Amino acid sequence: QESIGEALPVFSEVLPLQEAQQISGLQAVFGEVYPDPVRVISVGHDINDIRNDLENEQWATRSIEFCGGQHLSNTADAECFALVEETAVAKGVRRIVAVTRDSARQAAAIGCELADAASALGGMTASDLEDRTAELRKELEEKGPLISAIKRTEVRAGLEASQKKIAAEKKKVLDATIAAGIGHMEAEVKAAVARGDSFVVLDVKLGVDSKAVKKATKILNKEAKTTAILCLSEEDPGSGGKLLCFAVVPETMQKAGLAANEWVNAALGECGGRGGGKSDAAQGQAPSSAKISAARATAEEVAKGVLVGSP
Repeated sequence: QESIGEALPVFSEVLPLQEAQQISGLQAVFGEVYPDPVRVISVGHDINDIRNDLENEQWATRSIEFCGGQHLSNTADAECFALVEETAVAKGVRRIVAVTRDSARQAAAIGCELADAASALGGMTASDLEDRTAELRKELEEKGPLISAIKRTEVRAGLEASQKKIAAEKKKVLDATIAAGIGHMEAEVKAAVARGDSFVVLDVKLGVDSKAVKKATKILNKEAKTTAILCLSEEDPGSGGKLLCFAVVPETMQKAGLAANEWVNAALGECGGRGGGKSDAAQGQAPSSAKISAARATAEEVAKGVLVGSP
């Protein structure tokens, strides 16, 4: 853009190859075989002046190259410039695509519009951020080829930062949900133990987080010494998404014939899932929680059928 603003003349001259190769700052393709004589293109520096002092370092401040293609007579003729694509076409070879004039102005306008939108994401509330990020990502897919590569990178960086913010917010909400879910589960387990229940099937709100299951299992092992516990947790309550199931069975209940792994598999079987584990503790998942009521009913029936004196 600076060179366009300076309205630099573009000079073209055919020179002997040996002489042309001595020009300071000359750009040429390594390994390319050039004709003799060769066409030299110089932006801003008169080739006649260059020939009088081939090794002058000031020539390197502008573009001087061997080229047989078409060129403008003045950089101002381009009016505006935008590099829209840079790709690798072979080892050590890259293709650059650029536009000028109206196409470049359009690229600049659309690029600034998208970049401003990406910048605005940083000031949005969490409730609106995810939807707007998805919208902007779709806009970038549609308009990306029309804007400069630099602006495209800038917009992508804004989207990436936004995505990280969304993920952090979701984790924060999930952590709070899990903490509350574990607290509620612990209270229900203590109540069941206090009542003298031989088993209890609970709906808990832990999502399908495996780390939460480990924490919950530790609590069950600590609190439920005389009560078998099976918990069902939906990925998103009411959505029909994944279903998580885990169970802990005390030794006395195992001796009575209730195995945690068989209990979990019986419940998950109603939803097309299965689990793994041993007789004292097991867990598993199902792809859908649509039939969670059936899973709950089966879990209760299995426990009642095994444990004498069950409620």
